[in-house]
Amino acid sequence: MQLPPDISYRIVSLGELPRSGWEMLLSEEELERLAHFGSMQRKRQFLAGRIAARTLLAGRLAVPPAEVPLTVATDGAVDVDGTPFHVSISHAGEYAVAAIALRPVGVDIERVVPRHPDLHRRFLNDAERTHLDELNLDRDHAYILSWAIKEAVLKGRRTGFRCSPKRLNLTICPAEQSAMVRVEGEKPWSTSFEWIDGYCLAIAFQQAWL
Repeated sequence: MQLPPDISYRIVSLGELPRSGWEMLLSEEELERLAHFGSMQRKRQFLAGRIAARTLLAGRLAVPPAEVPLTVATDGAVDVDGTPFHVSISHAGEYAVAAIALRPVGVDIERVVPRHPDLHRRFLNDAERTHLDELNLDRDHAYILSWAIKEAVLKGRRTGFRCSPKRLNLTICPAEQSAMVRVEGEKPWSTSFEWIDGYCLAIAFQQAWL
């Protein structure tokens, strides 16, 4: 995946999680949150995502993973308190991924499985539906790719789906595995993506004014 040098990401498979010692990688608050998740799958996904983020940031900040100052903000996003770093975490199925950057960044990973045939009506505008029809992708891959790109941008913007995905104007370049997303009145977002073992991974980062 082609990314600017200030952006790093790490993917953790649930099958790679350590059997013991992982408690040393989490904060006390994260251990409390982990204990309250009902399903084992959700616990493992949360653990994998935090391990991905903490090990990435530990290398940049030169501190042990458990001492990385991750906090959950009131908008639900994860902050790295007292540092210039931005972080985003996503998980789906058997994978979790974290991305860090010195600028707003968002990451999303989605499993490529059949979705409701009318899903596109929730997040694509008319011009984007025409654009997707022109790509050399089947419907499921095209819809899931566009969903992952838009969700990555919404996470980078820290609005989530409080902002309608239809406000994000998407253009995809499959050959370069990249996309551009524009929101009226805002800096544009670039996105790099790749396909991994039946999953789509998208990382969005904010650009300078063009």
